[in-house]
Amino acid sequence: MSIRKEGHIDVKADQRLIRREVEKEMARLGLEAERIMLDYLQKHNIDDRGDLAKSITSEVKTELQFIRMRFGANAKHAIFVHDGTKPHTPPIKPLEQWVVRKLGIKFPEGKGVARAIQHKISKQGTKAKPFAATTMRLIRRTAPMKIEAAIERGIRRAS
Repeated sequence: MSIRKEGHIDVKADQRLIRREVEKEMARLGLEAERIMLDYLQKHNIDDRGDLAKSITSEVKTELQFIRMRFGANAKHAIFVHDGTKPHTPPIKPLEQWVVRKLGIKFPEGKGVARAIQHKISKQGTKAKPFAATTMRLIRRTAPMKIEAAIERGIRRAS
């Protein structure tokens, strides 16, 4: 218990209220992060099947004294899209399907295009498309002000 000029206030209740306000703000930031990543994928025409976009998620967890927000994509190929790859020889079948789906080139021309792409990847790898890192930079710029405002709201409601 703490005594203030206006009377008795339960400090633990204050802390819970403030924590809830911060958690709500962190959840809002998580949704904003998801939106930014989806915008990036769409703007750069990255996700042709939509499976990468569907795998984007965020979550807020409270662990001891810390409130943590995690966001990202959990599709198997997300890391390869985000970071790019070193030169390697990918299987031809998925490339052939990609050529038809993404470029709209039918066979037999599509097979030659898929082989050319395979050859290029074997020599140069694939270029990184850092959708999560870009999002992290944007969130880090705005998060401190938003979290501070949430704490202030929690304190006002608790008083």
